[in-house]
Amino acid sequence: MPEYHGACLCEAVKISVQVERPELSICHCESCRKWCSGPFMAFVAQDFHLEPKEKVSHYSSSDIAKRAFCKICGTCLTFYYHNMKQVFVNPWILRNVQGITTGVEVCYDNKPDCYSFDNKTEKYTEAETMAMVDTS
Repeated sequence: MPEYHGACLCEAVKISVQVERPELSICHCESCRKWCSGPFMAFVAQDFHLEPKEKVSHYSSSDIAKRAFCKICGTCLTFYYHNMKQVFVNPWILRNVQGITTGVEVCYDNKPDCYSFDNKTEKYTEAETMAMVDTS
């Protein structure tokens, strides 16, 4: 499995991550749009490391999810659901990722009309997305 490396905007937080395939998951929920000033795009990571940990802050954006960001520059780093082993990593902080494709768009019914993606994707409503997360 390929390993990628990168850093936040100010370079204070370094990341190394294993990604099986560089396929984007795109979330249109209100929280992600507030967090990233647009949809949150992410790779599903199997293994990742953020260093130094003291420069990373975590925010529980809901009862089921947590977000990580750089304490200095605020760069969005990772997102994960508490009950899942997968971590969603901001792909734009990684260097030299080749062959990026677009896979799924979640919370699609929350997407504003002012933008859209031309790529063919699987689209899931917020209700369908939450059912996949299985918050029980």
